[in-house]
Order: sequence, then structure tokens, then C-alpha cells
Amino acid sequence: MNHPFFDALQKHLPCFNDYYVKNTHSKIRANTSSNATVDNIIRQAYVIMNQDPIFKDTYCKTRHYPYNIPMLNFLSNKTSLFLLQYFHSLYCNLGKSTPKLKNGKN
Repeated sequence: MNHPFFDALQKHLPCFNDYYVKNTHSKIRANTSSNATVDNIIRQAYVIMNQDPIFKDTYCKTRHYPYNIPMLNFLSNKTSLFLLQYFHSLYCNLGKSTPKLKNGKN
């Protein structure tokens, strides 16, 4: 077979090592019960592998939500005030505008 990916795989196959995967799997199995749910197993894996920087970089979500509760309340109030002012100005200008037709006649 003459395919670049196949050639690269054959050339670098000895570089692949499943020790890391097997070791992690053993740690997780040793720290979970046989009737554990999927969520419990995932949670336990995070606890076990929390000290491993490679695991954290690969699997842990490091993004944080940028807003806290007071900031969300502030933004909600600010949006409410904007909408109130906008619709108030629409109400105050009700009937003061006329549609413009394309041919220039009203």
C-alpha cells in the first residue's frame, strides 16, 4: 500500500505507547466501584488525574464563565433601562412620522 498516512504510521508506530492509557485506566478502576455511574467515573478521573498537567491540558475544561451574579444583574438592569428608553421614545413619536414611498408621493 502506498499512502502517506499509512507510511507515516508504519514509520512511527514504535513511538506510540499505551502505557499511559493503561496506567490511567488502572488508577480509575482502583478508585471506583463496579456500580459507579458514568458521571461518577468521570468525576473520579478528574480527581485522580488533577495533578497531571498533560491530562489537565487535554481533558479538563479550563474556560471560566466571564460573568458573576452581580454582573449579570447589572447587565439585565442596563438592558431593561435601554429598552424602556427606546420604546418610550417610540411611543412619544407615535404618529409623527409618515412613510416614504419609492415614487416620491405620500
